[in-house]
Amino acid sequence: MIMNTIECPIFLPSLGDRIRIVVRYRNSWRPIFWFKLSKDGSVYLGPRLAEISEIKSGKASPIGDNQFRVQYSEGERIDNPELLTQAKLSFHGSGIVNTPGGRTSGEKIRSLNDQVLLCVTTFRHLSHFDVIDETEIKGRDVCLNCPIDESRPLWGQLWIAPSTNEHPVLHNSEAVTWQINAFFRYQGVQEIKKLTIQFVLAYGVEGSWPPYSSVLFVGEDIQ
Repeated sequence: MIMNTIECPIFLPSLGDRIRIVVRYRNSWRPIFWFKLSKDGSVYLGPRLAEISEIKSGKASPIGDNQFRVQYSEGERIDNPELLTQAKLSFHGSGIVNTPGGRTSGEKIRSLNDQVLLCVTTFRHLSHFDVIDETEIKGRDVCLNCPIDESRPLWGQLWIAPSTNEHPVLHNSEAVTWQINAFFRYQGVQEIKKLTIQFVLAYGVEGSWPPYSSVLFVGEDIQ
């Protein structure tokens, strides 16, 4: 399976809009991911789950250039009931990243000059996500008709760039057999320049769907 074309729809949301990524599976719509860019340059995001029973936080082990191994049996379980109901990540414009497992340091969005990868998301099988009726689809929902392949798990990437330096992320067609790139272009305000968020949804090699949805990002411990 080789990609011949890549769709790149462009959206013009407002700062503060909560965007939901919704995919079609078994003749029904299922929200799988959400994000928003606030007026201070902070990005909030997470898998779209109505009920969360378990959260783990941990560090992935590098196994090569730009490759990491995630062991789902490892990680620290988070039992705080409040965090279970408000599970999300926030990448603040200052560079601080807040996670259910604590704070770390990442990209300083307010001073970005180039396009950078904020995070990678892996998804559980789509049957675990809630079904919504077409009447529940909102104006800020992005509905994607993905050619779902049961033998190829879906994953996503969230990139951010100054709008003057945005460019489509193109993956090697031998490793990624389908992808769609959705661009979200925001007008700037006094605190931040014009920014573009690019959400890449894709699948590639055959394999098992992961037992959890996860969000991975590169960060440094705060001293």
